[in-house]
Amino acid sequence: MLGRLARPGTAELFGTHGTGRPSPITVAEGRLVVRGTVRRLSTRHRGAVRGAVTGGGPAPRPEDGRSEADPTGDGPGPLAFLCAMPLELKPLRRRLALRDEPVGDLRLQRGRLDQRRVVAAVTGMGTARARAVCRQVLDAVAPGHVVMVGIAGALDDVTPIAALVVPELVLDAATGAAHRPAPLGPLRAGGMLWTSDAFITDPDELAALRARGVTALDMETAAVAAECASAGVAWSVVRAISDRATEPVFDNEVFARTTDEGQPDREAVARFLARHPTRVPRMVRLAADAKRAAEAAAAAAVAACAAT
Repeated sequence: MLGRLARPGTAELFGTHGTGRPSPITVAEGRLVVRGTVRRLSTRHRGAVRGAVTGGGPAPRPEDGRSEADPTGDGPGPLAFLCAMPLELKPLRRRLALRDEPVGDLRLQRGRLDQRRVVAAVTGMGTARARAVCRQVLDAVAPGHVVMVGIAGALDDVTPIAALVVPELVLDAATGAAHRPAPLGPLRAGGMLWTSDAFITDPDELAALRARGVTALDMETAAVAAECASAGVAWSVVRAISDRATEPVFDNEVFARTTDEGQPDREAVARFLARHPTRVPRMVRLAADAKRAAEAAAAAAVAACAAT
């Protein structure tokens, strides 16, 4: 279920807490209202202010993807979809009729899912970019729930292309942290997703990850999970298989020269294909499979959010 922020509440901030006396201070929907003046709060400050108002100190940070306020509700903040690449955002943009509404230097898109406000943004590839853009989104729009949507790589030779990846745990290769997503509608979670900035193709490394129960690879979700957990915002992830790590189309040279938004450098690709001309059909197939997987992930994510 989508996370719900706490209902608007009024309490005495100064003097004795919990007396029931009227107060000039209200905390609601990411805003601090002081004697009629509305002051916007970032998600990083909401928990601390709410704790001060109630006398309980800063709100505890959850260990899983549920909101600290209500793990079963649907919060007043918008639903935020994050994608690493424009390819992954494109089907969401079409399904949700998203329109460009940047906030400062944040390239944000807005729309609606039934009666729910929706925002979406492309983070760029890798944990650092995902973390930075997620933090921008959290501070700019105070979402009630964040959903990472996109493609992933399989660790075996048999997982079908476009098969959904809805993990029970997301593991951060850099920190060793394990993050548990919030359940999302009727989607059934299973397996583990490994987030790493590395381009993993070594058979022994892939075998070791499979032995640990890892079923898919990506480069962003653990970073988004950590930011959401720090802010006390519910988060989930829906991905779909676009390729298999056991059948790499490119090498590390091409990967290293890929743009932030997932576009490979043309010169690097040309050099690679000159050395490996038999890879051309696989490259064409990869493009088609990535598009198909992005469509599957977007469809599943939208349907699951609509069903909650």
